[in-house]
Amino acid sequence: MRYLLQVFVMLSDIIIFAVMGMVLYIDWRNPITWIVILFAFSVWKKTGAFEAWNPKTIRQFLRNAKEIGL
Repeated sequence: MRYLLQVFVMLSDIIIFAVMGMVLYIDWRNPITWIVILFAFSVWKKTGAFEAWNPKTIRQFLRNAKEIGL
């Protein structure tokens, strides 16, 4: 269960960047697009950014998940 949760967290990072890329590809000239992209990036950064990809953080997450019973 822990590993599955970790995979979903990593996939969410990929999905966020893919969606931001698609939005830029579709309408990169619109200023509202850039505001949405900057907002999405800032929210992603505030919630931990690439924390799920750091090996040290992964080990800590898996250890904590095991302690709470996942």
